[in-house]
Amino acid sequence: MRKASKLTPFVFPFHQFGMKRSTLMIIFSVAGIWLIGLVIAIYSSENILTESSIARSYVDTVTWCWPLVGQYAEYSKYPQVALLYNCIVWLALPFFAILMWRYLKTRKTGFLVKQKLTIVEYLLLILACLFYAALGLVLLFVWNGSNVRIVDFSTSRQSLGVYGISIPLGVAMLLTPVAAGLKKIFYGKF
Repeated sequence: MRKASKLTPFVFPFHQFGMKRSTLMIIFSVAGIWLIGLVIAIYSSENILTESSIARSYVDTVTWCWPLVGQYAEYSKYPQVALLYNCIVWLALPFFAILMWRYLKTRKTGFLVKQKLTIVEYLLLILACLFYAALGLVLLFVWNGSNVRIVDFSTSRQSLGVYGISIPLGVAMLLTPVAAGLKKIFYGKF
């Protein structure tokens, strides 16, 4: 008598690339948020918030929870599009922070993974935390959505759609090592 063969579904071998399945899902989530933001920045009408009550209520909810997101549309030629775009794209910040934290956990060298730190290394870690925190807070609180030297965020909808996600990515890349450094300073381990 012949045994019935079991069909197994195809499972992509994530471990061959050094990634966990959850990490890849986070990357796909960020890519999805970026694509939604890109479509909104390029294809939505200039008066999207007055035309769509769903978009308006979503933006009102996000700006009520985090009023700072409103400043990113201040200097834009398309303020309603920029406001909706930033309300969507800044949702990727926690995903970026998780990815950065996981990346820092894979590091084999550096102050964060060293067992014992000397006084000089503690001071250098504190200075690095202060420097990265200052840069991250400048991106988070001081930048107001205006053009920068490389990218014209406020005058080009295409530039906003393609490069606008770099600001939350930069904030996560700067503030996540600060959190890791503070954990190392106060708890002695990362």
